[in-house]
Amino acid sequence: MSDSTNKNLVCGIYAHVDAGKTTLSEQLLFSCGTIRRVGRVDHKDTFLDNNEIERNRGITVFSKQAILTIGDISLTLLDTPGHVDFSAEAERTLSVLDFAILVISAPEGIQPHTETLWKLLKEAGIPVFVFINKVDCLHPAGDASGDSLRETFGSIISSLNNKLGEGFSDLTDVSALSYEEIASLDEDLIEKYLEGETPDDNDIRSLILSRRLFPCVFGSALNGDGVNRLIEIISAYAPDKAYADEFGARVIKITRDADGTRLTHIKITGGCLSVRDTLNYSVPEEDEDREYNEKITQIRIYNGEKFESVTTALPGTVAAVCGLTATYAGQGLGTETVPAEYLLKPVLSYEVIAPKDKKITEVLTDLRILAEEIPELNVTWDENHKKINILLMGDIQTQILKFTVNKRFGYDIDLGEGAVLYKETIADAVEGVGHFEPLRHYAEVHLLMEPLPRGSGLEFAADCSTDLLALNWQRLVLTHLKEKMHRGVLTRSPITDMRITLKSGKAHIKHTEGGDFRQASYRAVRQGLMQAGSILLEPYYEFTVTLPTGRIGRFMTDIEKMCGTCNPPEAVGDVSVITGRAPVICIRNYASELVSYTGGTGKIMLKLSGYDPCHNSEEVIESFGYDPTGDIRNSPDSVFCGHGSSFIVPWNEVAEHMHLPSCLEERADAGDENYVIRTSSEKNYGEDELKEVFEKTFGSGSWRTFKDKTDTADDDIYTPARPVVHEDDRNAGPKVKVKAGGGETKCLLIDGYNVIFAWDELKALAADNIDSARDALILRLSNYAGFKGLHTILVFDAYKVHNFSGEKLKYDNVEVIFTKQAETADEFISKSIRSFPKEYVVTVASSDGIIQLSAMGAGSRILSSSDLIRDILLTEEQIREHL
Repeated sequence: MSDSTNKNLVCGIYAHVDAGKTTLSEQLLFSCGTIRRVGRVDHKDTFLDNNEIERNRGITVFSKQAILTIGDISLTLLDTPGHVDFSAEAERTLSVLDFAILVISAPEGIQPHTETLWKLLKEAGIPVFVFINKVDCLHPAGDASGDSLRETFGSIISSLNNKLGEGFSDLTDVSALSYEEIASLDEDLIEKYLEGETPDDNDIRSLILSRRLFPCVFGSALNGDGVNRLIEIISAYAPDKAYADEFGARVIKITRDADGTRLTHIKITGGCLSVRDTLNYSVPEEDEDREYNEKITQIRIYNGEKFESVTTALPGTVAAVCGLTATYAGQGLGTETVPAEYLLKPVLSYEVIAPKDKKITEVLTDLRILAEEIPELNVTWDENHKKINILLMGDIQTQILKFTVNKRFGYDIDLGEGAVLYKETIADAVEGVGHFEPLRHYAEVHLLMEPLPRGSGLEFAADCSTDLLALNWQRLVLTHLKEKMHRGVLTRSPITDMRITLKSGKAHIKHTEGGDFRQASYRAVRQGLMQAGSILLEPYYEFTVTLPTGRIGRFMTDIEKMCGTCNPPEAVGDVSVITGRAPVICIRNYASELVSYTGGTGKIMLKLSGYDPCHNSEEVIESFGYDPTGDIRNSPDSVFCGHGSSFIVPWNEVAEHMHLPSCLEERADAGDENYVIRTSSEKNYGEDELKEVFEKTFGSGSWRTFKDKTDTADDDIYTPARPVVHEDDRNAGPKVKVKAGGGETKCLLIDGYNVIFAWDELKALAADNIDSARDALILRLSNYAGFKGLHTILVFDAYKVHNFSGEKLKYDNVEVIFTKQAETADEFISKSIRSFPKEYVVTVASSDGIIQLSAMGAGSRILSSSDLIRDILLTEEQIREHL
């Protein structure tokens, strides 16, 4: 970190529409000397609302920036839209703020969008200064001060503390500060206060920055009242920032100037950025990230609609840079590696209807340009129906979009009737399995998918042993899970409200590549959804309706027809206020009907309140007609390999082919005499079925078993086959060929479970899953044996398995033996030592005393399990050096 602090700060200003946010911005700019006269919204001459749309409508549509100086602070002020339809534009500024100003209208109080903005600021952890505006409208002229006004101020502060949370305190009058109230927000401060010590500026700043204190200033932005006090508070309590020396930046938005030049608006969060610097960044695409290496050609510092070109941008600066062609809002550059996540998303989808003289593909190109600047549009092309779909927040935004297309591209578009965006979730926990194994590729992923409470979104986690799947592969799986919008199986709507946990997985030491886990992860999610009890969700609005008391009955009847619910009416004079919830699709156009039957006196305010089960799910699902098994881009099936070629396994048969055990099954107790030590493929299969599964996996001829015999003749003693060498041009490690019929053959005979429980790493894995521990040992022995040129035989006992006749498997250059019923590994090894041909030099690896004595008695060499482990680890290091 740099030693010196930086006074380049960024502040966002937020409010419900018509609370006076733009007017306050004008007063701040005027008071700090940025502008010479105060503009007015009704005069259409404000400094920041310089867009034609904004001036005509009198609302802020696009976030703008201005530069002002407060003491030694160079402050970038970001003015954001207040209308709910453009709340996504306001949210995009949150990731770059050092603090915020929230404007609340004193006569209106806390409005629905105020609560939404407060939630966003809270989620982002941003310190907030509050300006309570329009106090001149609270009382008639001549009665705007005194006890009555102070009582009103106190009532407003109490309302803020009750509805938004504790910490709001009136700091309007410096001579009347309630230090007791401020001190009560911190245990240490209250103790000092009781001892006669009042909180100082550092104490107050600490409370503000930790979001325990929200200083409030009452005033009138139109008249300039309270503005200077707000500036004083910002000067005294704004944060000091320290930045890292290494370059980092966060993309706020993308725009284009009048000449069509693409501008990337960023905040520098570390280091400096200069013209001709080269930036390396990546952009997620369908299958993999695409890398870009581009040079900065210009840096602009905007102040209103004008800008100054600079050669270098310092930390804390908000700048627009030219030369970047593929950046996107929320993207991190340099040290900022994690993209910003946004909570507010549209819930209405519209079809774009192009003019008859315009090709639909040209309209698509133009809309994709706009989508860079307005990401929530989410422009999509429906190839089957040859139509364009976009997402919008509401009716005002639809009007703005039509105007913008006409102004920018010179033609008019129409929009079809909006449909709501559905989502899907699951009712119960389910395991999703994805396997991807084309020739020379390999990955298997097991996911536990669990439902979460409404509004939780998607959570991703890993609960998988690194002995089973290396940490780098686990991180890659999580990355792939997070990067994709996973679709449900009812209507192809996005999934939500579930936790997806990586529980198990498998990679191949030679054949696994990063893209393999992408495919396996995607398929695991879909396979899990196909099994789960899916639930269709639709968006709901919270409403606040004000109407004449005599019209309550009509409204209650209507809300019931709209499948909504409401609270008991509250009488306020001659009118009543009713709050409640209803599906968006039912209530979104109710405003005009309400105005009609109330003679223009009825008002409704809507606020998105999340998703709940769809009120007519069967009808909606049928209307979509979605076939999840035919969705090629979101396949639930897996790819396996056998007989030298890959084959597709349908989602409902994956469990029969998967290579790892289910993560939902209860593990058998190793102390139970009925405990069966087998691979997951063997469970509940007979001899013929096992043979079919293994031949599919390893090829014909790989399956060999012992015949069950009642005597202990020499036929029961295993006679090893000559070593089989598998040539593989992808394996750089040397393989030692042993010539048949001549020379000396080195053979290593291993007591499998003795080694597993002597190896801490595998012992810990065995405590969780004995199959995984055994597979891990086989894999590591395969590399060890190949490098050493050893004919390796690994023995596991299954002497407690009822009616088990034993079996022999081949895994690369390791022969794996499972003993038969009533035969221990000790007995098998002791008998087998004496059966080796004379040209074999046999070493027995075990720490079992009886096995060691038998080995020495037969003239074999012995190696303790711990010595074998050390040699394996040393050999692995040699292999790495060799490669």
